[in-house]
Amino acid sequence: MENRVYYGEYSLKHWIDLILTKNIILPEYQRKFVWKPEQVKNLIESIKAGEFVPPVTIGSAEINGKNQNLIIDGQQRLTSLLLYHLNVYPQKSKFIKKTIDLSVENENDDIDDNETIEWKFDELLKEYPNINETLYDKLYETKKNSDDILEKHYLGFAYIIPEGGSAEQSRYYSSVFKHINESGNKLSKEESRRALYFLDSRYTDFFDTKSFDVIRVQQQTVERKVDFVRYAAMLAQYNKCKNADRIAIGYGATEKREDYYAEYINSVIENNDSEVFGKFEDIFPDGIYNQRLQRMQETISSSLFPKKFTSIIDADFFLFGLIFYILFEDKAIQFSDDLKSNITKAIENAKKGKEGAKRRQSPNALNFTQQRIKKSLDLYKDYASTL
Repeated sequence: MENRVYYGEYSLKHWIDLILTKNIILPEYQRKFVWKPEQVKNLIESIKAGEFVPPVTIGSAEINGKNQNLIIDGQQRLTSLLLYHLNVYPQKSKFIKKTIDLSVENENDDIDDNETIEWKFDELLKEYPNINETLYDKLYETKKNSDDILEKHYLGFAYIIPEGGSAEQSRYYSSVFKHINESGNKLSKEESRRALYFLDSRYTDFFDTKSFDVIRVQQQTVERKVDFVRYAAMLAQYNKCKNADRIAIGYGATEKREDYYAEYINSVIENNDSEVFGKFEDIFPDGIYNQRLQRMQETISSSLFPKKFTSIIDADFFLFGLIFYILFEDKAIQFSDDLKSNITKAIENAKKGKEGAKRRQSPNALNFTQQRIKKSLDLYKDYASTL
């Protein structure tokens, strides 16, 4: 099928006008709006800062004898602009749909409820400009006039005009939408998250610490690096609340755990006083962490310290306590034969019996991870000394 494609950019205000006048619409196959309020605000801040924002894809189509402009890719961005302009956000309790994600059962015993907002901006357009305030919260408690921002900042587009009639166009756009969202070699969760490590160069060495380069976990026939950010996020929350049973609550499913790590990374970069993770510079004064990382690397480099683990269970017993006392408590660990023996015995006990079989079968289950954190901290406690 031959088609024509045009490229350009519109001011944010013009995009909003196109939505409000229904000159651009959402096709039926577009998913619901999934961005959180923080993501909406982050988009606006990125635009204001002049950062690159991917262009929107719009397609011309004949629907019921009328020419329509369909939003093929960019729904989340355009909806965010509208919400920012109107300073509203749909209340979760009014548009929520709960589902159970059974796909995580084999990896996590604690199955989470997934909550999806059954909402698109079409719902807002039905009552605009008289918005029902009982259905929407304010996006910002106090918000300055946005007109200046909307008129002076731009968002690019690709505009597609395909050949053929409505049926052919419909199949074409469905194919394009699927290709945009499903094609390509998908990155692993850790590879995708790594992009966040470089948002602020001051913290890149912290997130992407070289101290862990020598450590591997054997998973079947594959050796994998240990995920330092996983340890840092959980221990930051423990340092804040001093209760291992509260760590990562609500993030039991593997997919949600990635949101947890991303929230931790953002809290470090923004240096905010996070209710979950605390403030990074309260732990590392002036954001200086290099000496503690160096101390941790020296301890791990000890000939006594294992460099390869047969499972994440073993790695957690050895690493949670080590990282906490060196990085978060700013103490030294004298890694000895006695300490290594105690940790090894604790691992053996954790794998024994029926309960041990459950731990081996679902090592990433949140409740088992919390147990390992508590035990590892306890094992290292008597070996941590003040500098």
